[in-house]
Amino acid sequence: MRGNMTTLTLTPTTNTVLPFKTSGFSDLTNALEYAAKGNTGFNFYNANAQLEQVLSYTDLLDQSLRVSHCLLLLGLKRGDHLPVIAETRAEFLILFYACQYLGIIICPCPMFASVAERSTFATKTLHMASLIKAKFLIASNGLINAFFTENTNTLKCISFEQLTQEAQHSKLLTDSTQFSPIKENTVAFMQFSSGSTSKPKGIRIYNHDVCEHVRIVLEEVMKLRAEDRSLSWLPFYHNMGLIGFIIASVNGQRSVDCFSPFTFVGQPSLWLKLMSCNKTAITYAPMFAYQLAIRAFTDELASDLDLSTLRVAGIGGDTIHLEVMKKFHHLYAPYGFEFNCFLPSYGMTEAILAISAKRAGEPVIIDHFENKELVSCGHPLSGYQLTIKNANPISGRSVGNICFKNNAETDTLIGNLDSDNGIIDTGDIGYLHEDNLFILGRQKDVILIRGRNIWTEDIKTFIASNNNELTADNIVVSSIEVEQEDRLVVMIQHNQSSTFQVIKKQLKKQISQQFNLSADIVFVNELPLTPSGKIISDRFVELYTKVKDRQSK
Repeated sequence: MRGNMTTLTLTPTTNTVLPFKTSGFSDLTNALEYAAKGNTGFNFYNANAQLEQVLSYTDLLDQSLRVSHCLLLLGLKRGDHLPVIAETRAEFLILFYACQYLGIIICPCPMFASVAERSTFATKTLHMASLIKAKFLIASNGLINAFFTENTNTLKCISFEQLTQEAQHSKLLTDSTQFSPIKENTVAFMQFSSGSTSKPKGIRIYNHDVCEHVRIVLEEVMKLRAEDRSLSWLPFYHNMGLIGFIIASVNGQRSVDCFSPFTFVGQPSLWLKLMSCNKTAITYAPMFAYQLAIRAFTDELASDLDLSTLRVAGIGGDTIHLEVMKKFHHLYAPYGFEFNCFLPSYGMTEAILAISAKRAGEPVIIDHFENKELVSCGHPLSGYQLTIKNANPISGRSVGNICFKNNAETDTLIGNLDSDNGIIDTGDIGYLHEDNLFILGRQKDVILIRGRNIWTEDIKTFIASNNNELTADNIVVSSIEVEQEDRLVVMIQHNQSSTFQVIKKQLKKQISQQFNLSADIVFVNELPLTPSGKIISDRFVELYTKVKDRQSK
């Protein structure tokens, strides 16, 4: 499974021995067993763009069954919850499907996404483990030694490496009577929503529902083809990475090339290089990834770049900016990228994955709203109903809280999701126009300052477009109550202290002139955001207070 570039060979794009299918799978193990009859699979790259691991679906099935026996020997049984740090490695996929064979509910836990999160990584992970009353925690040797040596009195840590070694040295038992695969509509796994608070929500995903949802995404949205190859750096604990690429790829028997989100952030050009080299047809990422790809453009990168095979460049997970899409297209159109390859979408963990999406091959829809150009997130997927609650007429559109309803049985550790007769409020504001969904922002992104509704996204976009040294993804805008008054706060990730005062004075003037508002400008080394880009409220207040206290001394 592991090796160097001279001993590893990419799994093929097209299955030469297995008919292509996307439906008819009763459960996740059934889909894997079908895919294992072919010769496609997963390929893992390291930060040096070297092929580091290859895992065909045949090997994934074999290794999953072996690891299943190891889990049984640990005393794990059907219905137990197993937290696993979801690193981008083949061993996670093996463990995921091993749990499916035993009826163990795997709970992918996030890696820390930043330096600031390192300090709370162990605490948050142990908190998640305690929520599900876990007896074991699976992670790499490196993470266990760095974070979990002193804080696990009631939790036994087991490494991927240990499980892999035991599986390799054990004989694959033909007796599988102790197996109890997850069937019908029982819980298949649990996902912790990233959330904007320190208390993540464990959301249970059911087997039949995820199989059906993936079928709809593959057939209706992606319009998957037998010759498609995918590329992903999305984290495996996120629904876009876990459901959108791991499960969807197995259920569609597609070969996927992967590398870690840490590698992407440090080296976004690798994303483009692999698209070109491996003739990628489908990739997916949040909006900020396309911004990084714009900055990564160089003549050297472009010298042998070919993006002509790309037919789906999915966007989801954060605010969609038309200007970024246009810039990306302008830069990469000469190398085969087509604007209508963009596939904007909208979803959340509570909905399994996607609620609405543009369909592959269809044009990007743009609407003009209050002097803005907004990009449509497509129309609802089959089985989903979208409604706008508490709507108000604004510029000819009925704007309000975006709510959805579907037929899935998704719930949480402590019971059903918060809903009104099955209708779930997403927490976002937007509108429907000609069956297309347009997002204006989070309900929390509309802040009230002196009786005025202020769209924080408007302020971010204005600042970024009028200050070349700043970008929207390095800015957070919110309000804080200070001495019984709501105060507008602009927090900027910027480490050039010599320019703080100049930028601060300039921004205060610009915001005052454009929005008739007084703003506090604070600079930080790292923004208080979740991996999904949501503001961590308590951390925001803490950073603001620290900066203001330091300035007052």
